[in-house]
Amino acid sequence: MAMQVSERTVFRVHRQVNIEGDVHSPAKKDKKSGSGPAQQETDNFQEGVIRRRIHRFYTDRELPTMDKLILALQQDIDYSYSKQTLLKTVKKMGFKYTTRNKKTALYEQHRIIAARHHYLRQIEKYRDEGRSIVYLDETWFNAHHILERCWTDYDGKGGLRVPSGKGGKLIILHAGWKEGWISNADLVFRGKKGTGDYHQEMSTAHFMEWFRERLIPNLPATSVIVLDNAKYHNSVVEKIPTKRSTKKDMIQYLDSHEIPYDKKLLKAETFMLIKARNPASQYLTDVFANLHSHDVLRLPVRHCELNPIELIWAQVKGYAASHNKDFTMVGIEPLAREGITQVTAEK
Repeated sequence: MAMQVSERTVFRVHRQVNIEGDVHSPAKKDKKSGSGPAQQETDNFQEGVIRRRIHRFYTDRELPTMDKLILALQQDIDYSYSKQTLLKTVKKMGFKYTTRNKKTALYEQHRIIAARHHYLRQIEKYRDEGRSIVYLDETWFNAHHILERCWTDYDGKGGLRVPSGKGGKLIILHAGWKEGWISNADLVFRGKKGTGDYHQEMSTAHFMEWFRERLIPNLPATSVIVLDNAKYHNSVVEKIPTKRSTKKDMIQYLDSHEIPYDKKLLKAETFMLIKARNPASQYLTDVFANLHSHDVLRLPVRHCELNPIELIWAQVKGYAASHNKDFTMVGIEPLAREGITQVTAEK
């Protein structure tokens, strides 16, 4: 499933196959005034480009200021968002703007660096062991999905007439590895909610049904399943109380694990008993995968660029966009399936 193309080419394809509604969140009003321009948000793919560009500054032994960063992004990928939007984005990605040697620059938080290096060490370890590494992900697009640009007359005439709005939503869930897609693991279904992204359409029950019945039975032996941190990927077997939990929940946890305690303890003291035990969360995906001799490896938060299936989605969506003619769910669904079949281990 490797694609021998440059990052710039991939980014341009990604922009081409995503219409405005696919990239940006719905318009929001300014909370203070109740009016104002819509707030802009970058998508996961763009965040990967931003992260690599900041790291490139350090590789070139240059401090990445906001002015330098936005100028570089404008030159590299035609970045069109405001400086304020970019600042909010890099903060969400785990960077902080600090002063070093009387100069302000962007620095990545240590926890983000540690999480990324842990992932890279684990993936290298599994590859050295000869394990089959399987990447899974979800994506979505609308019935009115079409290429942003096409040839027209000088007067602007020509081209297909696209209905207003976005149209219905189609969600795709699939998994692939170095040999191509995992057989019979594709899930394509129509969304029911008119707004929001595909994460709102997927529930833990829906995802785990696919995980158990479509993915696990078709995996190569002792596979490593790479997934992101979507909420339904991280559903736990048992919820561990936090300091914000009620004392009743804490007591129930202690009782279920036969941990002795004094009923006269305050809530804070009760929580310290749980914390001292240092319990680790167990995820449903991990437990079920382990039962079948597979392992689960999670991507660092907001690091979708480490999941190669993101490049494949651009290829699938590009195929559907370039062949979409009637802009209906009946028409777009088979195009999505055809787009999936166009992806092979070589392409």
